[in-house]
Amino acid sequence: MYIVKERKESTTLTNEEKRLQEITGEKVENEEKNLEKESKKKKLARKIANFQSITLHIKDKDLECQFDNLTANKNIHAKGNSDKAGYKFKQANLKKLREFIVGAKYSHSKVEEGKENIAHKDVKEWNYLKNIVETPKGKFNIFVNVRDKGDKQYIYEISFRKSKNKKEFKPHVR
Repeated sequence: MYIVKERKESTTLTNEEKRLQEITGEKVENEEKNLEKESKKKKLARKIANFQSITLHIKDKDLECQFDNLTANKNIHAKGNSDKAGYKFKQANLKKLREFIVGAKYSHSKVEEGKENIAHKDVKEWNYLKNIVETPKGKFNIFVNVRDKGDKQYIYEISFRKSKNKKEFKPHVR
């Protein structure tokens, strides 16, 4: 009995909070803005997932690499390996992600370590590529992770890091 009564009190409190929010308009407005932002992010995620595949040169082969929902979600919602300036730049230019990796140079590969999350499912190997882009905001080193599933390759994360030196960026090739 006591537990049921306690639940009723917390429900009443929540309803009171909701009424207060509706009267003041503060949180209700923020929730609407958040829904608007979420809607924009979902549209952007669909756009990224539907980018035309891109041919990347990996281990002396030209491989067709695709974009998918994991690509979109990783690059929209997660900072990943980008630094602060790179993450801000990437967020402002998400629609151009495909353009930034054209011409990326193969760096190295790593065998899948057997992680159990969805990004690692059926992945045989991870391939890493590097590129550089010059912008009015400075140079950014770009690092691309490609999931190799044997018959198909998928772009996973595209990281941006602001270049700290003025020297030309040279990808490390093994």
